[in-house]
This record gives sequence, C-alpha cells and structure tokens, in this order.
Amino acid sequence: MSYKSIVLSGNPGAGKSALAEALSKEYHMSIFSIGKMWRKKYEETHPLKDISFADYWKATNMADNRNVNEVAKIVFEHGNVIGELRYTHNLDKSLCLLVFLTADLDIRASRSAGRAEHKGMSISEIAKVLKARENEEVTRAHELYGKDYDYRDPRNYHLVLDSGKLSIAQEVAEINALMRK
Repeated sequence: MSYKSIVLSGNPGAGKSALAEALSKEYHMSIFSIGKMWRKKYEETHPLKDISFADYWKATNMADNRNVNEVAKIVFEHGNVIGELRYTHNLDKSLCLLVFLTADLDIRASRSAGRAEHKGMSISEIAKVLKARENEEVTRAHELYGKDYDYRDPRNYHLVLDSGKLSIAQEVAEINALMRK
C-alpha cells in the first residue's frame, strides 16, 4: 500500500518530534505538528506567558479542538507530510500510515527533563506531570470523539513502536518496511 503521509501519535514525551525530524529527512517531507500549531496560538494570545501553556490548552474549547483536527485531516490526507498529533480518530488509514510511539514513563520523564517547562523538577515530578497530561488528553479525546475512543489503543494504528527500546534509526527502518509494502 502506498500511503500519502506518515502520522505520528503517542504518549507525551515518547519521541514524536525527534522521529518526525528523522522521517522528514528520510522522505523529504515537511512536518505538520498540531502541538506546534497550538503553541503558536498560545504565544500569539499570551505573549507575556501570563498563564502556562498547559493551562491554556486545558481551557481550549471543543470547537477549536475539532477544527484543528479537521485541518490536520485535510493536510495529512492531501499527502507529502509527516504529521504529529494526538488524535488520529478521523484519519483515513488507507491514506495515512498511522504510527503510535510509547515508552516507559520514567524514560519519557528523563527525556523531558531538559525542557523549559520542567526546569528544576525531579524525574519523578516530571513523570507525574506527564501522566497527568496523558490523563487529560484521554479525557479530551472522550469529549471530542466519545467514551469509546482512546488514542492509546494500538488497534487505532498500523504500527506501535516502543521508543524506549528502539533507536530512531530502528524506528525509521520499521516505518520504511511498511512504506515499501
């Protein structure tokens, strides 16, 4: 099957951005990141950072979330893009190769230790933040797409990769194998 785009989802801190960069170079495709889109909106509406990005995102409304996901659907299904987003519920699996990234919570917390929003936090504190964020995103998914939708369910994807056990090169090789089929 020939997919038009590769779309990455996954747990917070699982390595979507790093893999997207590698895939962008491998396939000469641009990256379209919903997270970066939300962060840009945040910076435009809160240039003084009077609230945290996490609080901003929690306060976004369902209509805005649906609209962002519909924009992503159009972009991803049009093709020639590496996508990053949390919710793949509305994407055509025949057009988009859907990949879920996961890793042990402590590994994800360790990776996230260098981020500005976690400055001064211990790995266990970061792990709690990431777990809370994951739970919030599951709740948001239920609000958007119904109680039966869990973005972490492996049945929603063509491929599930444990980035804590694989190098980025190995992840790319796994994806290449599916792209060649």
